[in-house]
Amino acid sequence: MPQDFDADDLFFAGVVARAERMSLLAILTDVAEVVGYRDPGGLSVTDRFYAQRKLEMEGLFRSLEDGNPALAARLHARFDSAKESLGDDQL
Repeated sequence: MPQDFDADDLFFAGVVARAERMSLLAILTDVAEVVGYRDPGGLSVTDRFYAQRKLEMEGLFRSLEDGNPALAARLHARFDSAKESLGDDQL
């Protein structure tokens, strides 16, 4: 069975996803400035996005644990590693 994706395809998909995320954050920052939005916690739009992303990922993983514990167990180390890096990943 031929592979549908190779490492270069996956890397490029990651680059595209990062560019899309950065574009959306730039647009949201501009919109927030125009409408005068201020985060209640004093976070910038970008910092708020990354904080929310971490919360969403935790919720999705809890849902995965409930729905498919075997898969969650296999992905646990990856999840922990990703969760730690999310706090520092601003790009």
